[in-house]
Amino acid sequence: MKPIRLRLKIRQIQVVLAIADMGNLLRAADKLHITQPAISKALTVIEEDIGERLFDRTPYGARPTPAGEVVIRHGRNVLADIQRMQDDLEATLRGDTGSLRLGVFSLISDWEAINQAIIQAKAKAPGLTLVIDTGKMEDLIEKLDSGQLDVVIGRYPYTAQQGHHTINGITRDRIVAVVRQGHPLLQEAGDPAFRHLLDYPWVLPPKDNHVRMQLELEVSAMGAQLSETSVVSLSIPINTGLVRSTDSIMMMPKCVAKALERSHGLRIVPCELPLSVGPLVAIWRSDRVVDQLRDIFVDELEEAVALESEGETGALQPE
Repeated sequence: MKPIRLRLKIRQIQVVLAIADMGNLLRAADKLHITQPAISKALTVIEEDIGERLFDRTPYGARPTPAGEVVIRHGRNVLADIQRMQDDLEATLRGDTGSLRLGVFSLISDWEAINQAIIQAKAKAPGLTLVIDTGKMEDLIEKLDSGQLDVVIGRYPYTAQQGHHTINGITRDRIVAVVRQGHPLLQEAGDPAFRHLLDYPWVLPPKDNHVRMQLELEVSAMGAQLSETSVVSLSIPINTGLVRSTDSIMMMPKCVAKALERSHGLRIVPCELPLSVGPLVAIWRSDRVVDQLRDIFVDELEEAVALESEGETGALQPE
């Protein structure tokens, strides 16, 4: 096969991605502001240059072939790298250090270690432009794979495991139950049993959430059921406000719950939940260029976590 780099042009990659995104040639032509015959001819030329059919034309639209999937996946990265090159070039001309696009799992966005890592990374790389995106891990991983993000911090989703991901462990962190100060569960003599938590309403994540599915399976195995809840939310601010003013229980990573104990008067229920979750990790593409800014941020996050752990150990020392 003749090297593709000698034949494939940026505009041709844009054509392939437009067809993939829009699902058919007419809508793709509209997106690129060209005619349907023009985009059809462009696709024919691309397929002839590559030597493979990239899309199957069906009554329901254009469906990528296996070869098309490869071109689409790498094409997104090519365009993302070009955009990143432009962003970094503009930053350099402004006298800035460069940019880092960071994805943070929404449930740990209040984690103090991340804030400290951001502060220290910017101190080590003055002029760093940090673009932060939060959301579900599955969505963040998709953006990582398409080149829209440089690194993602969170728990690695079971449904997204890929060989081209580098996974750097940050810390082990369990899920805890959190309630308001003065909650009846905290008034009981001794630590409450898990079964006692089922007597109160819960604020739960969506049904497809891995932690919620584990919780429901464990409760079902006990022959019990969760108290009916009318709130399903992944919003920490909304959930926090609800828990502070009611007897509701919510689940969250312990690293965030510790901060909310100090800042919002919430309390971690002294009861081990029957849940198993992976560690908090930093994830990036193994096949991407070496990114010094990414490495600086990850190193600072690890340092912030180490200092956080030392602080907890010190707090447990007898006077």
